Amino acid sequence: MSWILPVLFTLSLLCFQQVTARADSGSSAASEASGNPSGLPVDPLVLRAMRNLDRIQSLVDQGALPKKRLDQALRDVDDARDQATLDRALYGVSRIQDLRPEDAAEMVAAAERRVESQRLAVAERNQLVDAGVLARTEIAPQVQELESRQRTLELARDRRLLLEQLVAMAKAEAEFERAKEAAITTPKDTMFRFDGAAQFHIDDDLKSIDNAYQKEFHAPLPVSAIGQTALHDAMGFDHHGRVDVALNPDQKEGVWLRALLERRGISYIAFRGAVAGSATAPHIHIGAGSLRLRTASR
Repeated sequence: MSWILPVLFTLSLLCFQQVTARADSGSSAASEASGNPSGLPVDPLVLRAMRNLDRIQSLVDQGALPKKRLDQALRDVDDARDQATLDRALYGVSRIQDLRPEDAAEMVAAAERRVESQRLAVAERNQLVDAGVLARTEIAPQVQELESRQRTLELARDRRLLLEQLVAMAKAEAEFERAKEAAITTPKDTMFRFDGAAQFHIDDDLKSIDNAYQKEFHAPLPVSAIGQTALHDAMGFDHHGRVDVALNPDQKEGVWLRALLERRGISYIAFRGAVAGSATAPHIHIGAGSLRLRTASR
C-alpha cells in the first residue's frame, strides 16, 4: 500500500496544474471577450458572463456541449457589456448635464443592440412554438424581457434628445458670445440680455429663485445645467457660476422669471430659439455669459 501516497500526490499535482492552466486561459478568454486586455476592473455583469463563456468553452472543447452554446455565450458577453454601458450612462448619471454626447450615442447604440438581440431570441422561440415544441406560455418571460428592453431604448433616446437640446443651448450661448466679441449686433427676435448690478450666487440665489418659482407655479424650476458640466467641458466653455433654465422667455413662466431676475438685479441672457443654424433651444441663461476656457500655452 506504500504506492498510494505517491500516486495521490501526483494526481493532486496534476489537478492543481489543470486548475491553474484553466484559470489562466479563462482570464485570457475573458479579456479577449471583454475587449479589456489591460486587466483593468471589469463590470460584475460582464465578468460573470465571461466566466460562463470560459466554462462553456471548456465543455465545448471536451465535446460535452454543441458549438451553438458557445455562440450564445459570446452573445451573452456582448449583451452584458451593453447592459454595463446602460448602467453607467443611462442609470449611473443622475444629471443629464453630466452626460457627454459620445456617452449618449454609445448608450442608445447599446440599448438598440439589446433590443435586437432579444428580438432574435423571441423569434427563435416563436419558431419552436409554431413547431409545437414549446407552449406559448413558455416564452412569455422572453416576450416580457423584449418589452422591457424596448422601454429602456425609448428612455435612452429621450435622454439623448434632451442632451441634444442642451447642446443646442450651449451652442446658442457660444454664438452669442462670439457675436459680442466681434461687435456684431444679434437679432432682437432671437436673443436679448439684461445686465444687472447684483452678483449671482448659485448656492443662495438659485435656491431662492426655485422656491419663488415653486410657490408661483407649483412645480420645480426646470434647470437644465448648473455650473460647469461635462457638456461645457466638451465644448470648451466656462460655465462656472452660471445656470441654464429650460424656459421659453416669452411663455408665461419665462416672462415671470425674467421679471424676477430684473427686480433682483441679476443678469440673464434670453434665447427665443434657433441661433446660427443650431437646433431650436429656447432657454434663459442666468448669470454672465459663458466664457471660452483658457488653455495653457505650450
